[in-house]
Amino acid sequence: GFCALGTRTFDVVKGDGFKNLAKTSFGVGRGSNTSSIEITDLLPHPTTISRNITRLYDEHKIQLIDICEQLTRFCYIVDQCTEAHTEEHKQQPDSTKFVVTDNEPKMLPAFREQCSRFGCADHYLNKQLQHAFQSDQIHLNKNKIEKVDCELVQNIFNQVKKVVSSVRHSHQQQKFSQKFQTYSEARFGGAIIMLDIFREVIF
Repeated sequence: GFCALGTRTFDVVKGDGFKNLAKTSFGVGRGSNTSSIEITDLLPHPTTISRNITRLYDEHKIQLIDICEQLTRFCYIVDQCTEAHTEEHKQQPDSTKFVVTDNEPKMLPAFREQCSRFGCADHYLNKQLQHAFQSDQIHLNKNKIEKVDCELVQNIFNQVKKVVSSVRHSHQQQKFSQKFQTYSEARFGGAIIMLDIFREVIF
């Protein structure tokens, strides 16, 4: 009746949410003391659902407090917005706190507050890949520059980029077993995915 009378697809009743609803409904009916239930009294509605928000908040708040009291260490992650409606970021790091940083905008506040800092491993790996595939030289420190001897690798990388770009722009993707992917300069790890897919498709 739900599908036929409501002109809904049968896929609607395959979802986990609907299965959970049906299971709960049978459970409520089995445990009820009355033989007749007005279903409209049980269905959620915009005018009644808000009444449970306060109760749910109080329950989850107690659960969260219990969890936090048992923590021995944690990682605090936040977007440090400074727009007018969010005001200034109020956290004040000190020398006992470590800030994971992965780019210059996050590094600058860390140094400004004079707190200890350790770098993001993903960021370092990302930069190593970027240097290997694109850079002619790298700065080992402020005074020392070293040549990147990866000419063969960089040549192959550039050729693969050209092929991938050509295939994507010529709308020839459907001719291959997988879809070629490009990458973002900000997330250079995607270059490995691009190369891996190219290898699987071509070789």
